[in-house]
Amino acid sequence: MRARAIGLLISVLSSCADEPRRIDVELRDGEDVTVIPIDDLAHGDRIVFRLPSNIVGFSIASFAHEGTVGAYYIVSPSGIRWVDDYRVGKNPELLLSDLLVSVAAVPQTDVFGTMDVEPGDWHVRFGGSIDRAELWIRRTEDGRFRGGTVDVDAYVAPNILDNQESYVRSVLEATFPWVGLTLGDVRYLSLPAEYTVLDASEFEAALTATSGERMPMLNVLFVAMLNNLDGTVRGKAARLPGYSGSRTLASGVAVALEGTLEEDVYILRHEMGHFMGLFHTTDYPTGVVDPLLDTPQCDETLIETAHHECPDAGNLMSPWMILDGLTESQERVIRGSSAYRGLSSAKSMTASISFSSPISPTIVPTEVRKVTFSMEERPMISCSGVRVETPSNGVSCRSGSFRVCLALAR
Repeated sequence: MRARAIGLLISVLSSCADEPRRIDVELRDGEDVTVIPIDDLAHGDRIVFRLPSNIVGFSIASFAHEGTVGAYYIVSPSGIRWVDDYRVGKNPELLLSDLLVSVAAVPQTDVFGTMDVEPGDWHVRFGGSIDRAELWIRRTEDGRFRGGTVDVDAYVAPNILDNQESYVRSVLEATFPWVGLTLGDVRYLSLPAEYTVLDASEFEAALTATSGERMPMLNVLFVAMLNNLDGTVRGKAARLPGYSGSRTLASGVAVALEGTLEEDVYILRHEMGHFMGLFHTTDYPTGVVDPLLDTPQCDETLIETAHHECPDAGNLMSPWMILDGLTESQERVIRGSSAYRGLSSAKSMTASISFSSPISPTIVPTEVRKVTFSMEERPMISCSGVRVETPSNGVSCRSGSFRVCLALAR
């Protein structure tokens, strides 16, 4: 009898030890992204956290001092395994674990028939040499995307192009508005001369030396040439998805400028797509396809002989990237990412107005720097006397005297 009691006690204790660690989620009103640190983790540890309704997306960043690390699985309240065995979307080729830091996001696939983030208890198990993690949660009042801004730290290497500082500004300004996002606050910083031609190890060193304190944000390294492990490339994202902070191996993207504005904008948008969670529609040369059902793919024959004729050649996330189209599911992945400052409410927003020269006070007083309005009013913005009604996905008004950028909900 006593032996049986001891056996039951051991069984109960073992059961208690297997219980996942519950993480409290407190989302403040008006806060679009909440970051929750999770410390003291080890391989095999499990957590559970309860999400309310109206979540647009969330991501989990895993960190280690050495070795590989990642989320082994992410399971929804209804049992959907959004990540399973470190992989996304039932695709064994799409591995999310990586050296020292990795990020997994929901939603990153549409293969389960939904891209909605369910309310209720979510379960995560970690693997590898994990020390700690961060849970990033994006919410709006009604669960709909309401627009947002991307803050950028632009690190520019010397001797890339003539007038490169003004050109980098032009690239960033031409990149937005994009997918309902506008360009936010930008800092221009210098990269050391040895990073003008950037190889793989230098890319990692430059990323870990980024110094921005803002979160979320995007670090962009502008260089003359990028040498990847398999050759020279035009752009590179540190991780897929990336980490929307600084000082890690996942903290940004790099672009090798060529001086053709349209092409450089495409490259930056492509790498931002990776950073926000998008895979290549059809990878080259592996032929691995992304985990989205509404994106076109290309077969191996065309990849090798005539990739410009591939069905996905007009998609921004195609490796050959002739055009910058995106599907509905691709846009949904971007909008659920942690890489931007979003609008949590449909009631109002603030637009920054910057002036390059004095303008007529009949248009707007020169001392005004911000304008707040009700989104239900469908405001009219005056651009050098031309009145432009703001469309649902944003407008950029530009003249020699001032520029206004707005992002509104779809």
